Amino acid sequence: MPPIRCVEPALANAIDLSVVDVPAGQELLFPHVDTCLAMAMLLADGRTIGGHASMQAADPNAPLDPYGNAKLMLASMNMLRGATVVTKFVLIGAGHWLDDFVRGKDIIAKMRARVVCVNSLYVNTNSFGHGADVLMDSANSQVVVTHADTQALALTKLYAHIVGMVDEEP
Repeated sequence: MPPIRCVEPALANAIDLSVVDVPAGQELLFPHVDTCLAMAMLLADGRTIGGHASMQAADPNAPLDPYGNAKLMLASMNMLRGATVVTKFVLIGAGHWLDDFVRGKDIIAKMRARVVCVNSLYVNTNSFGHGADVLMDSANSQVVVTHADTQALALTKLYAHIVGMVDEEP
């Protein structure tokens, strides 16, 4: 079965959504995470909730508000998960999410604080140039990050190795 795709809001359609609820055992793919922020909640019931937050809102006339966009995406993800416990929280995006140039906020820290989960992984994709493809491979219990343009492997992280607050910059 092909992975369920989670795309940025501007690219969402009837098949590819920007917030997804992925059944246990199914893969989740975040294609081309460039200036966006991919967020995945691994849940105690085996599901994965994914959200793909953009720097810019889907409306090109809206003001630039990456922090607001990330908060709205996380709220939508929380609605899908309900009361199910988050066991791991994964965030993948460029370094500007660490220092939001609009409000000067560390959005990664803010998102981590909003999710009650002590085990979190942040992958900084600054060195990728043309973005990353991110696969949440629940069958093998791992996060796989590849360069979007070349598909060269950048990082493989087993879910079991996400203990505490883990930051990676491949």
